[in-house]
Amino acid sequence: MTESRYTEINYHIIERLKPEFNLLIVTATRVENDVLHAHLKPIAGQDKILHVAKGKQTYYLGVFGAYNIVHVACGEMGSSGATSSIVTTMDAINVWNPKAVLMVGIAFGANKKQHIGDVLISEEVVNYEPRRVGNKEEVARGKHGRASTVLVNRFKSLQEWQHQVEGAHEEPTFFGLFKRHVKARFAKPYFGLILSGEKLVDNAKLKAKMLKEEPTAIGGEMEGAGLFAACDQKVNDWILVKAICDYADGNKKKDKDKFQDQAIKSAVSLCERVFSSPLGFHDIGLDPPVNPIDIEQLERSSNTLVDGLPMWMRTHSDIIKKGVEGEDQ
Repeated sequence: MTESRYTEINYHIIERLKPEFNLLIVTATRVENDVLHAHLKPIAGQDKILHVAKGKQTYYLGVFGAYNIVHVACGEMGSSGATSSIVTTMDAINVWNPKAVLMVGIAFGANKKQHIGDVLISEEVVNYEPRRVGNKEEVARGKHGRASTVLVNRFKSLQEWQHQVEGAHEEPTFFGLFKRHVKARFAKPYFGLILSGEKLVDNAKLKAKMLKEEPTAIGGEMEGAGLFAACDQKVNDWILVKAICDYADGNKKKDKDKFQDQAIKSAVSLCERVFSSPLGFHDIGLDPPVNPIDIEQLERSSNTLVDGLPMWMRTHSDIIKKGVEGEDQ
């Protein structure tokens, strides 16, 4: 039996350490979760990823790049369902109060000049679902959400990132009559507007219509609209980073597992490289951890009884008591 990479911990024990976990990462599918966790390391002082249940969400605490992070996975694809990106992200923000939110995952590309594994980085996200439907015309009315200028800048300023994508595409020969299979290439980043909505798009005509309405779009996905709605007025610094796994043209099922795996590995690789900078995010309140976290000491202090109550309960009791005394005065 393989030893678990995770250890479960009571939220009340870790609650006092919330300021140490200022970067929230959100994913939406199983393959995204698995690849992200393959890149997570235990926080300093621990030998396993911490696993915390709070409310209806489960959180994972670890190190990604140079930073302590909280990871939460959506229970379903899309933005508007009961366990979708907007609800999951809002819950996580309310619990952890992060300085920045990163959503990493897979998306469809706008055209085949882009390749499987190329990474789409949001400067803007638009919800393509809201629209006015009249007798003669249909007009898109989706709101645009602008990603963090600081985070976009850090991705744009990244130097020396190379991620090899195997068997990702075909290129025409010299005469353009035949194609040759390219076994490997390096992924390329694209910056711009990302379409987001509830539809799992795999129809060339629908995609063409969406691109006609938003001709500058670099691709699309299903959770980004929920991300920017959840972060609105709560977290200024958010960004959507998703790599291309298909072109939403009716061929989504072709080599689906292989291309999704290639795409999320590419997106996570880029994000890990960006967040390996120890100084790049100080201006938004993100700094690498300084001291190891002694979970055993926290557990001992949490279980210490003071006036018949565990320490964490006594702390809350004291806060309530002081509030009541203040009212009496």
